[in-house]
Amino acid sequence: MEDGSRAEHHRFVRSNTHRFRGGGRQRVYPRADESASAPRSDRRRKSSRVEEEMGEMNWVSRKIHLYNVTMGLYMLDWWERCLFNIMVLILLWFICFNGSRFANDVFERSMACELGG
Repeated sequence: MEDGSRAEHHRFVRSNTHRFRGGGRQRVYPRADESASAPRSDRRRKSSRVEEEMGEMNWVSRKIHLYNVTMGLYMLDWWERCLFNIMVLILLWFICFNGSRFANDVFERSMACELGG
């Protein structure tokens, strides 16, 4: 084996250590041609595995993803997710409707007290 190919082999093993050892937090050494002083934006782009797999996400997509993960909806089928979302919307409508009725009653009572009636 030549010295050049041996060096390439060791560089490959060092840079792919995380793939061979169960995905733990092993130290991954940078290649010789990569500089450790890469710009911060480049390091931020390389560090996010989710964005690499899913691509760029806009603000709305991130919030929908956060809602699905937080509520555990990502593991449901589409129709179960739809039923859950309908129940959440009915609950929000109920809260908003009764809250507006209550606020209207409080406002009318306060106006009646101020007008002396």
